[in-house]
Amino acid sequence: MKRGRKSEAERAMAPIMVAHEPVLVQPPPSLSEPARKVFLDLVSSVDPAHFEQSDVGLLCQYCEAQVMAERAAAELQRGEGPPRGGKGPGQ
Repeated sequence: MKRGRKSEAERAMAPIMVAHEPVLVQPPPSLSEPARKVFLDLVSSVDPAHFEQSDVGLLCQYCEAQVMAERAAAELQRGEGPPRGGKGPGQ
């Protein structure tokens, strides 16, 4: 980093990077309601600049997987899981 005063030429230069206000990414309309809640909880729990629009696809897949995992865990805890000792797919 250069020390001292900036020259007139340096002051006249436009900045290389322009700062912009971060935009909070939004879930797409195709996302299920339970996954939408997970999406909004996740996105709002971090700095607004953390996620970018290019992250939305992966975020949606994560949120849908999270909802499915929670649903499966709840079913197993209630004893509604796959039958034990029975013939299942591929057996």
